[in-house]
Amino acid sequence: MFISASASQTLPSLLRLAGTMCGNRLDATLKLSSFWGPNTMHRLTLTLATLLIAFTTMAAWTQESGNKSTTDKAAVEEEKITGRLPNNYGKLGLSEKQRKSIYEKQSKFATEINALIRQVEELRAKRDAEVENVLTAEQKVKLKELLAESAKKSAAKKAGGKAPE
Repeated sequence: MFISASASQTLPSLLRLAGTMCGNRLDATLKLSSFWGPNTMHRLTLTLATLLIAFTTMAAWTQESGNKSTTDKAAVEEEKITGRLPNNYGKLGLSEKQRKSIYEKQSKFATEINALIRQVEELRAKRDAEVENVLTAEQKVKLKELLAESAKKSAAKKAGGKAPE
């Protein structure tokens, strides 16, 4: 039987890879020295065919999952839209279409409301900075001390203890 040195080193590596993919170690269950026998080509062909099928299936599955059409994405987004009905709306016997419509409207307005909330927070930060700029350096130091003391009292209160006086 004629096998080159490189083939005899590569084949066990391929077999270990195939065995690892299958969840077992072929080189542990088969003695590599007994692997080289009269059925070597048959085993090699089966192993390579298994690897080819596995890689082809994986490639097709990856390609399939990566090429979702826009209608699939819209369907997924439509399924994602859920929310909470306003008080007492659940008692009205709403149809599924009505529920979805309510959830869509809530989602639409939630994004607009969140944008406005961010805008208000930015305006408050700007206002606080301008108000603080009116203070002198000494007043700013005293303000920081007062704020730190207030934060300690607040933390103690949250922890359940009495606020230090």
